[in-house]
Amino acid sequence: MDMPHETNVYQCINGIVSVPKGEVLKGSYCGGLIIRYNRQQMRVDGATCQQRYLSLASSNNTKPKPNNLFLEKPIWNGGEMLVGVATKRFAKGDVRVFSKYRNKSGRPLWEGGLYVTKEFAKEFPVKHYNNTAKPLTVYMIPLDDLLAFNESYKDMSRPVNYVDFDWTPNEL
Repeated sequence: MDMPHETNVYQCINGIVSVPKGEVLKGSYCGGLIIRYNRQQMRVDGATCQQRYLSLASSNNTKPKPNNLFLEKPIWNGGEMLVGVATKRFAKGDVRVFSKYRNKSGRPLWEGGLYVTKEFAKEFPVKHYNNTAKPLTVYMIPLDDLLAFNESYKDMSRPVNYVDFDWTPNEL
């Protein structure tokens, strides 16, 4: 009989523990995985570890790479800043928006890229520009709403290097 691999986790959020994918892989070929949290343990068999690890690996390959948009400056709307994202940008998938604009102190409006999904952008009004070489339709997204969406989006999407398990501890 194989010895199951043991690992410790330090968070249980809403009855779900996140285990690093490397630990799950070890559990798949060691005959199982023992997850320890808060002086309790839960046993997962090797077949379940293998199935969860393979489903994580296959889901990572299907994610399209977001296209990047570098904004020179936001759209000023009476004290509210808007981010304009053209509708055609979503033809290839989600958009990651970066800020090139710097405030008086030299800092960007936000750090890194902000994710924008087509479903999220559809919640906001569009503006049509006909004075450009090609007519352009732009989603007018308030910056505060985009920042709030990215905070909740991080919570919704678990990191890809963790596998979630429902926490059902066994008796010691």
